[in-house]
Amino acid sequence: MNEIESRIYGEMHSDMNGASFYSHMERNRQATKELVSDVKELIIAHGLSASEAKGFCDYMKIVIELTSQLHQEK
Repeated sequence: MNEIESRIYGEMHSDMNGASFYSHMERNRQATKELVSDVKELIIAHGLSASEAKGFCDYMKIVIELTSQLHQEK
């Protein structure tokens, strides 16, 4: 594992959501690789800076949490 992969692994395992996604990624490597590529292409196509893209990801976390089935069951 190189330095970047090691850092990603550490960051992803710092909370349950990250660990859950990392586990999914390991089981579905090709599909996840395509998802990552698609999202990166969309960020570029929409002209977002790195800071704006990170803010967009934070925004999407909130949208997902507020509209997920798990949230509706609470």
